[in-house]
This record gives sequence, C-alpha cells and structure tokens, in this order.
Amino acid sequence: MPKQPDSAPTDTVQSNDTSLPSDLAQAILSIEGVIRLEPSMRDLFRKADPRRGSKRDRRENLDGINVTTIGNITDVSVDVAIAGAYQALATGQHIHDTIQAVLHTYPLEPGHTMVNVLTIEYDE
Repeated sequence: MPKQPDSAPTDTVQSNDTSLPSDLAQAILSIEGVIRLEPSMRDLFRKADPRRGSKRDRRENLDGINVTTIGNITDVSVDVAIAGAYQALATGQHIHDTIQAVLHTYPLEPGHTMVNVLTIEYDE
C-alpha cells in the first residue's frame, strides 16, 4: 500500500533575501514523497514572452512554480514529480496545505492553488 506523507504542513520561515517562489520551492521540496519540481510547456511559453500580463498583476516564476499576484490575492500553480511509494492525492493535498501556509507568512491572501502531479516515479 502506498505511503501517505505526514499530514501537518511544513513550517516555513520567510527570509528577506528570497522571493515567494523560492520559499515555495524550498517548502514543497522538503515534503516527503516529492522528488522534484517539473518544468512544463507553460514555463517555456512564459519565458519566451515575459511581457505577458498586465501592469496590475505581478508574475513570479521558477520552473515548476507559477505565482500570479493581483493586489494582495495570490494564485499559485505547482508542477511536481512524486515517488510511487506515496499516494498522489495525499501528497498533493500536503503540497496544497504547505502552499497555503507559506502564503500566510507573507501579507498575501491565497487565491486559486493548483497542484499538478506530472510524474509518478517508481523504484525498480
């Protein structure tokens, strides 16, 4: 039976020298069962045209993490690879809860949060 990650979100400390996507990446990668963040085609298109978006919103992205803030409402989309020994649903929920916890360390209101499990890798 696949393992479930611990249910409590990872505690996060906001540091002044990192950006929100970096803090999110650090917190997500510390979750048991998460192998890596997965760059996607969406990341490639956003890098190709950095002018996308209006002056009202701010986009901050790393490969596998896309953050859009309009006012103080922040939407986050994360693409991950997880280990096959872990339940995808439980790991995805843990990632979601961790994102919410990180956003609450900033003066931001969580908006839409999307967790995409793009790869499940099994040990051979």
